Amino acid sequence: MFLKKVLPILTFLSLIGVSPGWSANQVVTNTNDSGAGSFRAAVSNVGAGEDITFNIAGSPPHTIVLTSGNISLPSSVNIIGPGALDVIIDANYNSQIFAAPGNGQTITIEGLTLKRGIVTGSNDGGILANFGASINFSGCAIQDATSARNGGAFYQTSSGSPSITLRDSTVSDCYAQSDGGAASIDGGTFNVFNSTLSGNQAGGRGGAITTIVGTLNVANSTIADNTADFDSSGNDGGGIFNLVGTLTVTNSIVADNVDVSGGAPDISGNVTANYSLIGNTAGASVSGANNQNGMDPMLAPLQINGGSTETHALIPGSPAIDNGDPSFNPASFTPSLDYDQRGPGFIREASGTAGMQTAGPLDIGAFELQFSDAVAPTPVISSTESDPTMNSPIRILVDFGESVSTFDDGELTLGNANASRVSGTVGDSTYVFDLTPVAEGTVTVDIAGGVVDDGAGNPNNPATQFTIVYNQPPNAVCTDIMVALDAVGSATITGASVDGGSTDGIGIANLSVSPATFTCGDLGMNSVTLTVTDTSGATDTCTATVTIVDTIPPTAVCQTTTLNLDASGMATLNPGDVDNGSTDNCGIASMSVSPNAFTCAEIGSHEIGLAASRKRVYISMV
Repeated sequence: MFLKKVLPILTFLSLIGVSPGWSANQVVTNTNDSGAGSFRAAVSNVGAGEDITFNIAGSPPHTIVLTSGNISLPSSVNIIGPGALDVIIDANYNSQIFAAPGNGQTITIEGLTLKRGIVTGSNDGGILANFGASINFSGCAIQDATSARNGGAFYQTSSGSPSITLRDSTVSDCYAQSDGGAASIDGGTFNVFNSTLSGNQAGGRGGAITTIVGTLNVANSTIADNTADFDSSGNDGGGIFNLVGTLTVTNSIVADNVDVSGGAPDISGNVTANYSLIGNTAGASVSGANNQNGMDPMLAPLQINGGSTETHALIPGSPAIDNGDPSFNPASFTPSLDYDQRGPGFIREASGTAGMQTAGPLDIGAFELQFSDAVAPTPVISSTESDPTMNSPIRILVDFGESVSTFDDGELTLGNANASRVSGTVGDSTYVFDLTPVAEGTVTVDIAGGVVDDGAGNPNNPATQFTIVYNQPPNAVCTDIMVALDAVGSATITGASVDGGSTDGIGIANLSVSPATFTCGDLGMNSVTLTVTDTSGATDTCTATVTIVDTIPPTAVCQTTTLNLDASGMATLNPGDVDNGSTDNCGIASMSVSPNAFTCAEIGSHEIGLAASRKRVYISMV
């Protein structure tokens, strides 16, 4: 009864196209060459267009040795390894790694080491031969593959529309008895992007790559230390041999290669090169511009310099540094080439000084020289406003000195102000804000530590507090006054004397008036200016009228005198005859005496009045 229930289900599964023994995605769980959980079984069972991933217990690396021949790939598959240092597929010089895929297949292989594949007899391509598939390698290390004919690792010919793309990968120490130590192209398209080909050898042409026909595109890559004509048969192209194919080299290094016969050490044949470094152009017909030809690229040995594939580091001072294409657009590649061959953490454009890593000129080749950045960015807050300022809003600039994660007004600690961001976005080094003061007085801006990170993940240091005084000028208010001269004929006033209630938002520091002193010559109305200065130094003025008066009368001082009648019995008394030193604070303008005329009838003593003081005096008539 059980079988009767199961069989109809199996029949239904087969009708909808799902083999009862298959599942969509496959996971490799051991290093066996066959059986459940093996890589070979995963390839056999995976659904078309599905993924194979790896989850092998224990510490890497995990090496899978192929003992049962090469592996036939399904129509389309994505083989996704954890990293070239973690999982190794080793053919142990028993076979190719993969059998030739069929026309129209789309295959992606990521994050694996493929090594020691071999092909003998009349076959080509120690790793695989491609006749019509689209094959993409990413983050892979291809090592020590051998071909008795062409293409130590890869061979491609055009029976369909084949293409192979190497991205973020290294092909090293592969050997072809004839042409193409790493790859031999006899049709289709072969792309080398962000990759390194090093240490490969060919007995004939093309120590790294031979292109008979077809298209070879090399971009942001390094092809170095390869050898052609290993058998000294007079062939050429220590790095690349191009017969009649289309060869384009962009932002790449092709240098330090060897042609044993000496005819074409780096490139043999026609090449269009731009923003590239070709060490020796002998044997090459180079078109293009902005190249660093005939120069030593100053490459370090092939090794792990970060990431999971080996690279040639640029030695500081290399002509490849900062001489790449200034119009390089990472997004023109799919996916975008934001990093060098080593991947995340190694930005594709990096220049500056130690402790600073910012976007800048592109380096040539697969390796972008990075600068050590263990220094936290320290923001500096500044403004072109005067201090104090009457402007509102107050514009400030925050400069971190290097690219940082996005920084907004929420990361500002403000005193007596609100802020809005004017400019600056993710990855910028400077940000502009407008501050709107809440009230007159001191405005403060602080930035705490750790609110943003630079490109290397260093959190920022706190900023030195920025302060500026926001102030509107005071409002000077005057009042008119009357001032009396003192006993010596002078008067002094202060700013407060004519202040009629001046005001200021932050406080008045000083009141001054001019003129401030007066004398008898200023009797009457005088115009004075009151200057009001606040605590920030801002000023305002107003005008007042000061009326100077003299309220102190003169002091008359008299003396007794004798006045003699004349022959006609008459006598006239002058004020000076009785003045005995009369005084006034502003001086005596005139004096008069009364009575001042005398006759014989007034002989004797008389009391008279001196008009300056109206005091009584006595005179004697004789």
